[in-house]
Formats: sequence, structure tokens, C-alpha cells
Amino acid sequence: MDLERLAWPLDALPTALEALAVESGLPLRRDPLPQLPDLKNAQERQDAAQLDDLLEGWLRSATRARGLDVEGTAPSFEDFPAFLRKGGPAMVLLFGVERLYLLVLLGAEKEVVRLLTPQQKEERCRVSEIHELLLSEWLRATQQKGKFLEAIGLTYKAQESLRRMFLEELLAPQEAAFAWMLHPPASSPLPQQLRMQRLGSPLTLLFLSAVGSTVLSLLAWFTVGSNALTGRVDSGRLVAWSLVLLMTAPLAGLATHAQGQLALRTSLTLRRIMLRGCIQLSADEVKSKGLGHQLALVNESSLVEQFAISSAFGLLIATINLSSSGYLFWASVGTRHLTLLLLGWCVMAAIGASLLYRERLRWTELRLGLTNDLIAKMSGYRTRRVQQPPALWHEGEDEQIADYWQASRQMDGTSVRFQLLPRLWLVFGVMGTFPVLLSSESSSLLLVMVGLLLSYQALQTLLSSLQPVINLILATRLLRGPVLAAQKTDDRPITFLAPSPQRQQSSTPIIELIDVIFRYRPQGAPLLQNCSLSIYPGERILLEGSSGSGKSTLISILGGLRTPESGLVLVADSDHHSLNSEAWRRVVAIAPQFHENHIYANTMAFNLLMGRRWPPSAQDIEEAEALCEELGLGPLLQRMPNGLTQNVGENGWQLSHGEKSRVFIARALLQRADVLVLDESFGALDPETLELCMATVLRHSKTLIVIAHP
Repeated sequence: MDLERLAWPLDALPTALEALAVESGLPLRRDPLPQLPDLKNAQERQDAAQLDDLLEGWLRSATRARGLDVEGTAPSFEDFPAFLRKGGPAMVLLFGVERLYLLVLLGAEKEVVRLLTPQQKEERCRVSEIHELLLSEWLRATQQKGKFLEAIGLTYKAQESLRRMFLEELLAPQEAAFAWMLHPPASSPLPQQLRMQRLGSPLTLLFLSAVGSTVLSLLAWFTVGSNALTGRVDSGRLVAWSLVLLMTAPLAGLATHAQGQLALRTSLTLRRIMLRGCIQLSADEVKSKGLGHQLALVNESSLVEQFAISSAFGLLIATINLSSSGYLFWASVGTRHLTLLLLGWCVMAAIGASLLYRERLRWTELRLGLTNDLIAKMSGYRTRRVQQPPALWHEGEDEQIADYWQASRQMDGTSVRFQLLPRLWLVFGVMGTFPVLLSSESSSLLLVMVGLLLSYQALQTLLSSLQPVINLILATRLLRGPVLAAQKTDDRPITFLAPSPQRQQSSTPIIELIDVIFRYRPQGAPLLQNCSLSIYPGERILLEGSSGSGKSTLISILGGLRTPESGLVLVADSDHHSLNSEAWRRVVAIAPQFHENHIYANTMAFNLLMGRRWPPSAQDIEEAEALCEELGLGPLLQRMPNGLTQNVGENGWQLSHGEKSRVFIARALLQRADVLVLDESFGALDPETLELCMATVLRHSKTLIVIAHP
């Protein structure tokens, strides 16, 4: 086996992407692919970092043109075998000593990897073989540097063993490859995404386990019931009954395994949809909701997983058992009326479930209102304490709590009455068996008794499983906004703007606004009217104005965050109707005002590099650390026990106002965009730090726009 034979040339990347998607069964759209950037001499090892950034940008645009999503990662040498086992379908840029190898990974089955060769033939090889090929190449390169092993008199075999040990220890934390995994977009229909998760096998296993459990339960009851009705104890039947009960244990284990797989794969898909939906929400939609609403979104989304884990199997078992008991009643002599009675009981259960749903809906609305109000009061506690009279601190709280208590009491009463249905069914069912009891047909009596017990158990399981179902329906009502937002697609043409030095040397404007009109409300006065602006490469622009004059609005239009009512916005010679958001971000990077920017509850590295890519490469980390030093954040990183991996944010390391401002500036600079926009980013800095940061910004930015008050 040879990596040269398995690797694709980089200029065949579009063909490799198409072949990978087709062979993996991913649904494809047929929009034109963006033009592949110039990759001459790119397979040389020293260009790996620049090549990764270039290829990732092109792949993101190309996969969107094909209706797919791509997720980038950089596995280390230590983690590379684990990635091969679970990473497909993916494009893998493997690091050799002197060159790079582009592998097309279809998937893996246990320890066997399926690769697609440039001849578009599938080739299977073991994970250990690929890892060995890579290590062997690095081992050959280090043999010339290991002469000291020969000088100390070791045998050839011992020398090779020591070289391998040294090499594995040295390479373990380093990146072995850049990889981009393909999957359907979160905007595609939910059934399509669930099909890609291969839910067929766990669903089939779950269904067979449910049917098997029902069959074994019937056998157990028939076995012990026949003994009871005949009046004599048969030891052989008791042994058979015990064996049947023992057989239910492996079925329960299979059902639990299938249920866990179903829950994990379903929750993965739903979380991707929710994450995309939350990101796709407009800024105005997010601002109009309070923190309590956002907390409710997080809490309610977890109910979907609880339903998949706790109720799917119960509902399936209950449905099969009810169908089986109805058939037993219908097959018995003189008890067909019990089938109709059971059907009526199911209708009563449906009516009770609808009543419980309405009451729980009102209770949920009151609960979310209380939560939202409480979070708002907690976040604004200091303001209320200083500015609001103490007599008004708890105004309206008693009425809210009283309404919530009344709704809780009413819902609990309905729930208790709802749980009485199985017991009442057992009473009426026994009364309905009187004709069979008066007859001498023991076989019919056995069928009826088994049907009664089975239906009673099924109703109990059904009613206990309906509560999570109601919670799930209510959760979907609340999550409707993010789910609908996740289905939105960007219909603008797919474009890829590769990093281009020519744009910085061009004599044409890199951004141009022509007669732009913008207003926040359709009938409101325009905030910007007939606004025209040309920004040329390399310019340093200071934009001043009083509060409310439209500075931040103008910047949001430049950054593609808002769309003007009329006029033309040109970015890199493309207008805002034909340039997608990812291409726009490559040209314009914005550090918003302090109150619209955030430090996230994650590592310092994430807060710095989230606008570039995640997970980062080693070079990204080095560049972020060097930039922090230039911005005067070096002492802060030294105080942090874990440096860039230190958790910061809500419950992590506490940053001052000025430190946060410098993190925001570093985050924007690290995006390496052609135009950098800083919206009042220097207001919290003292003069000495301001001078340091301004020098750093001028040194690293290509084209700069700074917004400040006069």
C-alpha cells in the first residue's frame, strides 16, 4: 500500500468532492461550484497552514452549492486512528514529511477504512496500516538524525524501536491532518436528516424487541393461567413459565440498547437543527426576547431527548399490547363487546389527554412567564435597588404566584383522575366477563383473563407515556422559532472570495455604497438617506458623529448585518444581493459596540478564534497568543493558570472592561479580513493602552474604519 496511490491531486478537489458525496449517498443540489483557487506548489509541506485556510473556505462554499454542510477538524497524531474509525465521509489532508496527501474517506467498519482512490474505486485497508504508512515516512526522515543511536552500540532492531518510540512521543500532540467531514445541512427536512443517521437498525431492533416482549408475556400468562384454571399444578408448565420469563431479560437488554442508539442519533440531529436555528435568528428577534426566554429554550429542548429515552419504547409496547388484547376479546366466544368497550376506553383516554394538554399549556405559559420575570429582575437587580422604590419591588408577584398555584392544582387534579382510567377499565372489564364466567368454557375464560391483564398493563404504560408526549408537543411550540429559522436557506449565488493580495493593491473601491436608504420601520423616517461612500484598499477612516446619528447602522450595512431599503452596496465588486454571508465575512470583519459584543463561557482561545475557525490549528493558537502580547494582554495570560485554555465568561475568569475590549479587538483582527471595522472599541482604554492597541491595529489591519464620538 502506498499513500501516493491513494491520494488525490489537489486540482482534482471538485471531482473528489462530487465522488465522495455520491458514494456516501448524500443528497446533492446542482448549483455551479465556485472556482477553485490557484493551488500551484500547494502540496509542498511548508504551505500547509495557508492551504488549510484556502481549502476550508472553498469547501464551505462548494458544499453549500451542493446542498451539504462541512465540519472541519484537525486530529493529532495520537487521535488520528480514532478519527479514521468514525470520521467519514470526509476529505482528509494528511501531513507527510515533504508533501501533503489528499485522501477521500468514505467511512469505516470497526478497524477497516474505506477509501476512494483517484480512479474512483473503493479500497479497503486497516486503520493501523494507514497510521503505519504515515509514521514510516516520518521515521525514514529522522533516520539521518539518529546517528547517536549507532554510536552507543545498539543493535539495528533496538535502534529502530527507540526511533519509533521517540517519534511517537514527539508527534503525539502535533496535528496529523486537516479533515472536513460532510453531512446533510441542518436546513434539510428532518426525515432526510434522520435517514442519514441510519435509524433503521435501532428502530427495527426496537420493534422486534417490543413484539417479542408481548409474545413472551402472552406465553407466560397462558402457561400459568392454564394451571390456575384446571386446578392442578404441573411442574413442567412451571418450568416453562420460568424459562419464558428468563427469555424476557435479553429482549429488555436489546430494547435498552436500541433505545439508547435511537436517542443519541435523534438528539444529535435535533441539536444540530437547534444550533443552526439559533444562529440563523436575526439580531432583532434575539433582542426582543429576554434572558428567561433563552433559558426556557435550553430547558425545553432537553425534553425531546427525555421523550426518546423514556417514552418511545413504552408507547410501542402499549400499542402492541392493546392491539393484542383487543384481538383476544374478539376471538373469544361471547366477549366481543369487550373489544368495543376497550375502544371506547381508548377514546376516553384521548379526550382526557387533550384536556390535560390544554391545562398543561396554560401552566407552562405561566411558568415561563414567572421564569422570564425572575431572570429579568435578577439581571437588573442593582438597577432596581438604586432606582425603584422598595414598595414596588414585589408588585404583581402575588397575583402571578396565585395564578400559577391555581393552574398547578387544576392540572394535578386532572392528572390524578387521568390515572384512574386503567383501574376503572379493570372493574368494568371484569363485569363484562360475567357471560364467560357463567359458561363452562375454560379456554375462553383463559383468553379473556389474559386479555384483561394485558390491556390493563397496556393502559397503565400508555397513560404514563403520554405525559412526556404532551411535554414534547409543548416544547415544539416553544422551539418553533429556531426550527423554522434553521430551515431558512441563503438563495444568493455561491461565491468564494479567496484571500487576494490584488484586492489590497487595486485602485477600485473595496466597499462602495451608492444612494443607500435605510429605515427601521416601514413608515418611519429614514435614518440613512441617499448615503454614498467609497472605501479604498489601505485607507484609515475615522467616522465620528453624535449618538443616534446612524454610525452603527451604517457599519451594520457595511458588514452585511442589515439590508438597505434601496440603493446599492458593493463589496469586492459584488453587490449584497449576489454575495453570501461567508464570502462577506472574508472581506469585512466588525467588532461591534461593547454592549453588543460578548465574552462566551468557554476558553480564552475560543473567544479569540471563534470568528476564524474552530477547532484551531497550532499556528492559530500561536498567532492568537502573539497578538495578545502585542495588545498588552500578556500579563493577563500569565496570571491565568491554563493560559489560552483557561475558561472565561459568565462563571470563569473575570475580565475587566478594558481587557474585554482588547479581546474583542483581537477577535476581529484574527479573522484576517480585508476591511476591519472597530465600533467604539477604544472607549474603555486608558491613554497608554490606547496608544499600544492603536499601533497594533494599524500594523495588522489592511483597511481600517474606526467609529468614535467627537
